[in-house]
Amino acid sequence: MGLRTVAVTNETRYKKSNYAIVVPRSSDSILLHSTLCRSTAVLTGPIASFVEENDIFDLNAMPEDDFTDCLGSLIEQELLVPEDHDETFKVRYMFNSAKFDYSVMEIMLLTTMSCNFACRYCSEAGLFRSVFLDRPTVDKVTRYVRRIFDARRVKHLRVGYYGGEPLLGLEMLLHSANELTRLCKQYACEVEHFAITNGYLLTRDAERRLFDAGVRSFQVTLDGPRTAHDSRRPLANGGGTWDTIIENVDRVVGNEDLESFSVRVNVDADNEASIPLLLDELIDRGIAAAKKVTVYVAPTVVSFHPHESWNERFVLQGVDKAQVLTSLWKGMADRGIPVQVFPDYFPCGLRVDWASLIDPEGTLYTCAGLLGNEEYAKGSVDSDQVSYRHVESLEAETPASCWQCEWIPFCGGGCKYVAAVMKVDRLCERSFYNAAYPEYVRLRSEQKLAALEAEAPTSGCL
Repeated sequence: MGLRTVAVTNETRYKKSNYAIVVPRSSDSILLHSTLCRSTAVLTGPIASFVEENDIFDLNAMPEDDFTDCLGSLIEQELLVPEDHDETFKVRYMFNSAKFDYSVMEIMLLTTMSCNFACRYCSEAGLFRSVFLDRPTVDKVTRYVRRIFDARRVKHLRVGYYGGEPLLGLEMLLHSANELTRLCKQYACEVEHFAITNGYLLTRDAERRLFDAGVRSFQVTLDGPRTAHDSRRPLANGGGTWDTIIENVDRVVGNEDLESFSVRVNVDADNEASIPLLLDELIDRGIAAAKKVTVYVAPTVVSFHPHESWNERFVLQGVDKAQVLTSLWKGMADRGIPVQVFPDYFPCGLRVDWASLIDPEGTLYTCAGLLGNEEYAKGSVDSDQVSYRHVESLEAETPASCWQCEWIPFCGGGCKYVAAVMKVDRLCERSFYNAAYPEYVRLRSEQKLAALEAEAPTSGCL
């Protein structure tokens, strides 16, 4: 989430933004990137050295005439800001304004708390039970959304279907999609449906029915080639899942009416070595290059109820996590797979009011990792009241030191879910961002430049 503001100023003295990072590109070229605005400038030659070596820039005292135009471009991208500006106010404004910005609202609707898989690292381990969404609860969800539509100006509703495994409750998923689409039409609100599924039940018939109901975006997880994947994501009875999933993925990504398809690759110390083989297979099958497909790697996170001491044995932290992810991003870039997803924490349901997960019984939560932990419940679709826990999470003070950190625009002060699992007040991942984000910016920028099929200009914004 980037933020741009309009500076009303006649300033001539500027400084590098506190949230601008310098990423070396070559011996005479750098990238200047804003973590606040998500803008990136490519600088080459003398201007690159000039910007890298200086912190204050006086537009009336440029060493070369053409520097002024270049710096003007950096000012437009808010990579340079007036010398007297305290940018922490802008970050605070971004956080505060995002909390109740209902212009885009998101709900994740769980069709069931049951699952047909027994993933070894699942954050919902120990919480699965045979509870399914039913028509009365769908009616309550629809009324809950209607009340919000009446009170807020919602322009776009994103509805995700989740679980457990959401396709175990396919009939209620389809019913929900139809009801919410009908509601959105009444309020002239755009609606977007997507399903986060393990992919095992994404059969040809399910695909047809989902597309007919407007559910045309999906996320499926593959944790490596067949052996690695089946070891980590087996059926509840122990059987393999790879062959069925990959057959379904092959078919769905070829559907002309598909809106988007994400292949998520959960990675940790258990499977990192096998991921390059998975990337090769996705290329060989044509999945990685398929239209509207995104392939991305995501670090597994700690769980309240880990199997096999997974938190301590396999979950990556800090520099170790950075080294694994940057290596995999390089592998993706070398294979021509776009590097376009970075793990961040802002905005998330624990920091905003407009995003909720709704379990099959109508209880509201703010984070998938907290599902089933009633002490973290946000409220219920039966009521407009929210819990003290949710209000506390929204309004808890961010430490003063965080506001100056260049990573806060997407760190958000750290993952509150992981902090809760680890029983710490705050999770600081500065060591991870320091090691990982510059390389992510470099690889992503190089891919964009290559797509432009041109040499990097003296200055420009990607």
